Amino acid sequence: MEYIKLGNSGIEVSRLCLGCMGVKLTAEDVAYIDELYVPHHIVGAL
Repeated sequence: MEYIKLGNSGIEVSRLCLGCMGVKLTAEDVAYIDELYVPHHIVGAL
């Protein structure tokens, strides 16, 4: 993974991390992420 220095702080961060900072979520995306997780029964195991 490639790292670059962030500003004058000298902190090294990955380019992937920096790319994720620019992601804009729609209201629909945020609502989906905020939904409570409902576990499902496992079917066909053992």
